[in-house]
Amino acid sequence: MMQLDPAYLSAIATQIATMSSVLGGFAITFFVTLLVLTEVSRPARAAIAASAIAAVLFIASVGASVDIIISSHPAAPASVAQKDIDYARMVSVLSFTGAIFALSGAIGISGWIRSRAIGIITSLSATSGLLLFVSTLMISR
Repeated sequence: MMQLDPAYLSAIATQIATMSSVLGGFAITFFVTLLVLTEVSRPARAAIAASAIAAVLFIASVGASVDIIISSHPAAPASVAQKDIDYARMVSVLSFTGAIFALSGAIGISGWIRSRAIGIITSLSATSGLLLFVSTLMISR
C-alpha cells in the first residue's frame, strides 16, 4: 500500500470518520423507520436489509478511521505510532464504499414499497448518485 504522510492520512481518516458517523446515523434512522412504518413486503425486507448493512459498514468505517487517526497522531506513543495501519486503511475505505452502495440500494429500493412510480424515481436517483460517486473516485485517481 502506498505510504502517505501521517498528517495527510489523519486528515483523510478524519473526513471519512465524520462522513461515516453522519451517514451511519442516517442509515440507522432509515432502518428503524422502515421497521416501524412499513408493511412486510419483498421491497420492504430488501430495503431494511440494505439499510442495516449500510449502518453496520458505516460503524466499521468509523472504528477503522479512528484507529488510523490515533496511530498517525504526532504525539502517539512509539508502540502505537509504529503499528501497521494498512489493514485499518483497507477496512476504512472498503467499508465506507460498501456502506455508500448499501445505503444507495436501500434508498433506491424503498420507493418500491409505496408505488411503481416512486420506485422508478428512487431507483433512478440512487443509480445516478452511485454513478457520480464512482466517477468521482475514478477521476480522482
